[in-house]
Amino acid sequence: MVDTRGYNLLMEGALRTKDAVESGRWDDATDEWDGLEQDIDSLTFGVDFYNILTKIEANDVAQVLFRNHVLTTSDDDLNRLMDEKVKPALGVIPAGLRHQTSSSAVFNALGTDFMKPVTSIVEQLLNETDVKVAVLSGQLDLIVDTPGTLAWAERLYWKIGDYWVNQAPRTPLVVNGVVEGFVKETSQFAFYWISRAGHMVPADNPAAAIEVLRVLTGLKKK
Repeated sequence: MVDTRGYNLLMEGALRTKDAVESGRWDDATDEWDGLEQDIDSLTFGVDFYNILTKIEANDVAQVLFRNHVLTTSDDDLNRLMDEKVKPALGVIPAGLRHQTSSSAVFNALGTDFMKPVTSIVEQLLNETDVKVAVLSGQLDLIVDTPGTLAWAERLYWKIGDYWVNQAPRTPLVVNGVVEGFVKETSQFAFYWISRAGHMVPADNPAAAIEVLRVLTGLKKK
């Protein structure tokens, strides 16, 4: 998506972000990350951060950035789904409580925490509990890309982490005779590569998402 000059420019931003994280300057880290995203938008003329194969219109960068982070799903459609489908299904949400999309407000409130790692919490789950941890990665995702997610997973420090990295088999995720992705797992940790999907796995590849949910919840195939 970029040439060597563009890559070098992005690496400068990435290294500034890395330095801010390692120095514990969390607000600066979030700001550097934001600037890096704007550079990516500019260099790629608005690549979709959530699925790199999405067709894009020739909008200006500001419009594309707004679309990538705020308009990933129609607010009206999401509100309708939550109020008309999810709320009745859960049966615990008061009838008078309406769903409202507030992603921007939430992000701003959590700006200081956004770049803080929680790796130690995941490692605690793997080392001190029997909770099964599963990581899904859509292979067309840019904002949480598969190579970076896999590198993070392979660096987790836990009791059989070396076995998972070096010996655990990586097998196809087959749904109705179609390879929808791949999985590498032990009894407690699973990493899923989801094919033909970006950040929004259930929307991009519902067949794979349903199969992963079936496996994780222990439901038998019909």
